[in-house]
Amino acid sequence: MTKRPNASLLGQIEGDVLSNRPLADALRKCVILGGQAGSTDLREWALRELKGYFGEDEVPAYRTVAAPILADATTGNAIVRDQRLSTSQLPDVARDVLHETFTFREGIGEIEAMISQAGENGEGVKLSLPEQRNWGG
Repeated sequence: MTKRPNASLLGQIEGDVLSNRPLADALRKCVILGGQAGSTDLREWALRELKGYFGEDEVPAYRTVAAPILADATTGNAIVRDQRLSTSQLPDVARDVLHETFTFREGIGEIEAMISQAGENGEGVKLSLPEQRNWGG
């Protein structure tokens, strides 16, 4: 027989989600709740959200966001910042690896730290391109 989940733990999770507390706090409680309820799926999901998705782990669709490609450049006497590029403006070899979406594989603590740092700087989260490859040119 499966143990009945702790009702006060459910209330704590709800309170964490509705407050400004780090999401990691609620996820740790979800791991505990999954254990109490006998839900391996809940425990595994919460642990992946906490630690991140690695290797062949399937990443949930909600972790993929729109991410336009922006470039800074110097051309002649002009300096261009945050110029949006279409993937059609990229060399063919780069189109295979660069997309206007980004999938967050990191643990929730890292994601929250990125958001916090961006907020302190009054900016959005800035992501870098993958390790430079020989894309021609």
